[in-house]
Amino acid sequence: MHRTTAHQLRRTTALRRIGVGIGSGRVRNVIAATLTGSVLLLATPAPAGAVELDWRGVGVSSLSYMKTVTVNGNTYDVTRGLDNGIWFRFNNGAWQPLGGFQAQSYYSPAIVQWQDRVMVAHQGVDNQIYWTAVQNPSANQWEPWHRIEGDAAAWGGISLESLGSTVLFDWADVNGLYRITSVHTRPDGTRSQTAISFPNSQWHVGPQGSGTTGTRRPSPIMAWNEAAGGEMEHIYLVGTDNHVWQIWRNPATGATGAASQVPGGAVCISGVSAARMGYQDYTVAPGDPQYANQRRQMLACIGADGYVWINTSSTGGDTWDGWHQPAGALAPSTDTPAINATVNEFSIDINWNGARSGLFPDHAIVEKTIR
Repeated sequence: MHRTTAHQLRRTTALRRIGVGIGSGRVRNVIAATLTGSVLLLATPAPAGAVELDWRGVGVSSLSYMKTVTVNGNTYDVTRGLDNGIWFRFNNGAWQPLGGFQAQSYYSPAIVQWQDRVMVAHQGVDNQIYWTAVQNPSANQWEPWHRIEGDAAAWGGISLESLGSTVLFDWADVNGLYRITSVHTRPDGTRSQTAISFPNSQWHVGPQGSGTTGTRRPSPIMAWNEAAGGEMEHIYLVGTDNHVWQIWRNPATGATGAASQVPGGAVCISGVSAARMGYQDYTVAPGDPQYANQRRQMLACIGADGYVWINTSSTGGDTWDGWHQPAGALAPSTDTPAINATVNEFSIDINWNGARSGLFPDHAIVEKTIR
């Protein structure tokens, strides 16, 4: 795969509210899964050696987290504004809307490095999936919005992952079944789309008799699996039992493994986010200096208490350190936390719930760095 240099994420503290003065639009009601019992998450101490900075505001108010990628030294941030529109900024400049009805969403957008470019995608207000790629970010020039072909009615938002010249769209359909659609760029610049479907039995990760999975947005990452001897797709999702589940998939063959619950008894009232350290546009094999960092993974969700919980692994998801709350002040979030990763650190971005804590304004984007 093409290799590019990864750079540290850059942030700004210049105050700017996104979408101020624009109507918030029709907000769709999302039915949360009912929790049984009073058990939240089984708390364990933070893993030894982790360095956590304090929560800090980044000077933005929106309706979702902020998701970030850095490509060739340029930083791209994307979020859902107070107008339910998709907004972006380039190198910490002014926030700008991506524009049009097709840029309206009730869910957080996704962003990914696509070779030397950037792709942004989201679930539209019609539940269909839309995407665009940057042409000239400094001039706010993007491709027109493309709609995924066929009926790609999603539920709970989507995730993106990059695999060379291919971007995988990971989503749960309106029946709760997990699906993948890939967009591939050929050498001549033309593109093709392929839909990948899964047998229902592969994705019934809830309790027996629960029917469809009822998954929220799946969170996949690409990593090298030493046992399998190649690059594997790790898929994390929340089942109907509100626990976090992990599934491995071989992108070369399409073979999938059985679903297994991430240890620790997580009970999440949101989706789960996942990320790994290391270079984000390709993976490395054992023996590479970045292999150890690439094996470091992090999961995050909102627990049944309304606060952010995380789980970390230094073994590529083979073993986990246990669910725990980040150090410092409890962090209430109105949206699934986002995890942004560089070669040597994680940052957790959340949309602050001001009704539960006045430490930051309501709907402020707040982040914490963990090394």
